[in-house]
Formats: sequence, C-alpha cells, structure tokens
Amino acid sequence: MMRIFLTPHYRAILKREPESLANEYYLEQLREGHLDKVDVLAILRFSEEGELRKVRIRGLALLTSCVALATCQSSAIQFGWALMYCACLC
Repeated sequence: MMRIFLTPHYRAILKREPESLANEYYLEQLREGHLDKVDVLAILRFSEEGELRKVRIRGLALLTSCVALATCQSSAIQFGWALMYCACLC
C-alpha cells in the first residue's frame, strides 16, 4: 500500500523514480509510524532536489507549519487551539 503512495510522489515531486535504498527507508519509516505521508511529501518537496524542481503542492507549507506548531505545544488544550487556528487558515 505504501509503495503505491511513494513511487508516484517521487515521480511528481522529484521527476524520477526512487532509488531502492531511499524507497525502502521511507517505506520502513511509514510502516513503523515514524513518519506519515505528509512528512514524506514535505521531505521530498523541501529537499535540495525538491527545491530545484519547484513543484508546488498546494497547502503543504501551511500543513507542515500547523503540525510543527501543534507538536511544540505542551498540553492537549494548547494542541487543540493550535489545530483550530490552523484549520481557520486553510
């Protein structure tokens, strides 16, 4: 299932096939829950190679900023407020 996600996004963002080592790394990280799909999209898009390709992924920068903001909060209440704030920006 994750392989179906990963290969098309490599093609769309980096304009190439994933190398086998990177492919296995990201698949493992996704399966184990260390990364989610948004994380992988952000890693690909904001990598040095992704910056050169300048592919626009609508809403990705806002979403990654909201997640970063929410995960920096120390309590569930602050987390909820951060998510509500980000939802209003979309």
